[in-house]
Amino acid sequence: MQTLGDLKILVVEDLDSDFQFTNDCLTEIGLSCSRATTLLDAASKIGGEQWDVVLLDLCLPDSQGLDTVKAVHKLLDESKYESAPIVVLSGINDFAISKEALKLGAKDYLVKGEYGPHELTRAITFVTLTASCPRRTEKKAFGLF
Repeated sequence: MQTLGDLKILVVEDLDSDFQFTNDCLTEIGLSCSRATTLLDAASKIGGEQWDVVLLDLCLPDSQGLDTVKAVHKLLDESKYESAPIVVLSGINDFAISKEALKLGAKDYLVKGEYGPHELTRAITFVTLTASCPRRTEKKAFGLF
């Protein structure tokens, strides 16, 4: 069985300060990550290896907003590897946008500045545990909306 420390995490984040904060949180809980700074860079990394979790910023130099979730979800679905769950890390604290991101395939949505190592651990644990039964989980989650 895979442990949390064995997870391959891709962080798609263009801002150095935001990446450093996320990386520090991951390091604090014993995790490491790789980084993509653009959608194009993420496409290359997603097409090149298996990922267990993708932590995704919505605003990249070559993709903005919910289109970023759509694009990364499509890349993961079309990859030759098993699809990885997406956790959005965004500076946008808007329930409607977070709800739409979940409808588009993200499995969680965390607001930058409002999460730390504990919340990141919870999100990563949740999305990796529920990845094995997505249909049942999505049905229950969307029943709340």
